[in-house]
Amino acid sequence: MHRTLVLLGIGVALLGGAFVVAQDGAVRPQRVRFGRFATSDNCALCHSNTSTAGALRDNQGRPIAPYDLWRATMMANSARDPFFFAMMAAEVVQHPQHRAQIEAKCLRCHAPMAHDELRRRKGADAIGTGVFEQASPLAALARDGVSCTVCHQIEAKGLGEKESFSGNFSINGSREIYGPHAEVFALPMRNVLNYHPQRGDHIRDAGLCGTCHTLFVDTLDKSGKPTGLKLPEQTPYLEWRNSSFATTQTCQDCHAPPTGTSGAPVRTRIAREANGSDFAEIEARSPFGRHIFVGGNVLLPAILRDHSKELGVTAPAAAFDNVIARTKQQLQERTARLRIADIITGYEFAVDVENLTGHKFPTAHPSSRAWLRIRIYDRNRKLLFSSGEFDRRGRLIDKDGKVLASERAGGPLVAHRVSIDEPDQVQVYEAVLKSAAGKQTISAHGAAGYYKDNRLLPRGWRADHEYAAATKPIGLGEDEDDFVGGSDRVYFQVEIPDRVTVYFIEADLLYQPISERFAAELFAIDAPAIARFKRMFDAAETTPVVVAHARATVIR
Repeated sequence: MHRTLVLLGIGVALLGGAFVVAQDGAVRPQRVRFGRFATSDNCALCHSNTSTAGALRDNQGRPIAPYDLWRATMMANSARDPFFFAMMAAEVVQHPQHRAQIEAKCLRCHAPMAHDELRRRKGADAIGTGVFEQASPLAALARDGVSCTVCHQIEAKGLGEKESFSGNFSINGSREIYGPHAEVFALPMRNVLNYHPQRGDHIRDAGLCGTCHTLFVDTLDKSGKPTGLKLPEQTPYLEWRNSSFATTQTCQDCHAPPTGTSGAPVRTRIAREANGSDFAEIEARSPFGRHIFVGGNVLLPAILRDHSKELGVTAPAAAFDNVIARTKQQLQERTARLRIADIITGYEFAVDVENLTGHKFPTAHPSSRAWLRIRIYDRNRKLLFSSGEFDRRGRLIDKDGKVLASERAGGPLVAHRVSIDEPDQVQVYEAVLKSAAGKQTISAHGAAGYYKDNRLLPRGWRADHEYAAATKPIGLGEDEDDFVGGSDRVYFQVEIPDRVTVYFIEADLLYQPISERFAAELFAIDAPAIARFKRMFDAAETTPVVVAHARATVIR
């Protein structure tokens, strides 16, 4: 492919890297190094797979190089994610006088290399979305998202403590690169990138993840003045701390597992030569974390794949397909269980929902939701009752197929339910923000708290824990007995006709990364970034994922 070198020193001189314009017009960086950071393609020289090296493979010989597994994840694409830009634009539209602070806070974790470099040079609010319009090394660092030289340069200082939350990680000033191994072969990394590999056991500390996966937002009143409230906008790390998993598993154990698909610990050479061969000086080592970094998001990897050129994506489509497949597998095998219990023939039954994750489900940003779909059939598969049905867009509907009013922007709240006896009643597990005026909002900066947070608690959650206030359920009504750490029970009261002597109950737990109600509220706001995301969202597959299923046969 013909490429032309372009030097466009906009804002920052081109130091340590060049840029190319390909035939398709896309501007792409080439191994940028700037300040204390380097783009991931530098690391890929030795930490990606080749067919001529045995390094970076699991016990079955399958490729598991960090760069190859990471590049299609949401961490790698955190600064290409169109939903992120839409949400940041929504906050700025509603609080324009605080644009600099809002963008700087968001980019602290979504473009951490550029943010940290500019904060060190010019101050906390130096970065904004204008950095993405540049053709510079700084812009390349920004676009590279949560990249290798961020996480592996975070020092142990303050990890797990409140001062490290909301993106306040500390990058060491000595160009030390941390990993879990001692006596590393450091010469290649020192010679090529001037980094100094060191053993740092904190790379496996969940507190490292907690720096960005614990976000408190300083809220604003209608006039734009700070309210003094620090809203827990997302708290997966604190939810984990307040769970039984905190003593048995870390974030890395699930999201960068040191085991292969067989469950056995991975032992492999951790790098190969830039020429594609194996380093003679390196022996196979363990632990080795597979950098899969999947959660529950199947929607945005598909959008990134399908709009790769427009979004400046560098990972191939097959890499996104693998991320989506791993995410679905995690959702369907390691997320939740259902059980149909306490059946009273022809009248009542209960559905127990068990959370298998080490945090709330759903967790993190309050755009996602899960809900129960219940169907009751007779022996001829005639539907006798259903709750939680949805249309082709994933919007909740009533028994006549009409979209529920709660799915529309400005519609009513879906209340947490102890029991259900009508088709338009649905148990929806979600977090819903409220404004000071008492209305539902998607703006964290404009929120006065939560109307509702009935997301499933992790096993072992305690009301007397240090972080109970930041992770507590809200809006449960009188459901304190059945909504406990690790599970919820929902009762269904349905009259079954006497003529039906055999019937079947089917229960599904469904999940959406971005709920249709949340999307409707977002799309009511006018901004170019939101319009762009709406176009991509409308073209995407938004059918919810079935996370768990249970079935019971009733004979009377």
